[in-house]
Amino acid sequence: MKRSITAILAFAVASLALVACSEGDTIIQPGGATTTGISVAGVGRVFAAPDVVVLRLGVDVERAVVADAREAAAAAMQKVVDSLKANGIAEKDIQTAQFSVFPEYDYDTDDERPRLRGYRVTNVVTVRLRQIDSAGKAIDDAVQAGGNDAVVQGISFDIDDRTEQEAQAREKAMQQAKKRAQELARQGGVSLGDVVSISESTQAVPFYGRGYLPAPATGGGPVTEIEPGELEVVVVVQVLYAIK
Repeated sequence: MKRSITAILAFAVASLALVACSEGDTIIQPGGATTTGISVAGVGRVFAAPDVVVLRLGVDVERAVVADAREAAAAAMQKVVDSLKANGIAEKDIQTAQFSVFPEYDYDTDDERPRLRGYRVTNVVTVRLRQIDSAGKAIDDAVQAGGNDAVVQGISFDIDDRTEQEAQAREKAMQQAKKRAQELARQGGVSLGDVVSISESTQAVPFYGRGYLPAPATGGGPVTEIEPGELEVVVVVQVLYAIK
């Protein structure tokens, strides 16, 4: 019983420490040191055009015999990969994302028992296209190469090197954090001191297109349109200022 009471008291003390940290006025540090100050968050946002298209595509094959399904999937996938390479996509930018083999059953039977219909083999790769202008043609050619077994699971966009965008967003985040800290200091009747600590997190909020299956391209036919839009690069900083 004494051990249980001790554990409860320890939990209560830890909870109070967490509450103090969440309020942003006092931070409990290891070793019993306490730093009092003004803790603020700053968010910086920068919009930029993507320069990389990320695709998930491949083949989905069903056959009565598993060996036939695997062989058909392998042959169709090889054509898809050859098509991607023919469109100038480097081998390093083609990576297997999914490979699965599953039995398929029919459940609508007279005796209400599932009946094995065949086997499904799915092989999907993630592809990074660094020439956005040629992405539509690359997709159409890959789908045509895979024939009726081709699938496109989705599309997204990325920025290959975000260094410049992150630097701009970081500057905005620090400016916002300082402004908030100055306002809090003024409203609290204190003077803002030096920066005690800074932490940062970054992210790029991508635009995701829906999964779709474009019709196989034919000679002289229209090319699938790809609209990259913009990406939002976000930097969040948590800054602790001392109080003079």
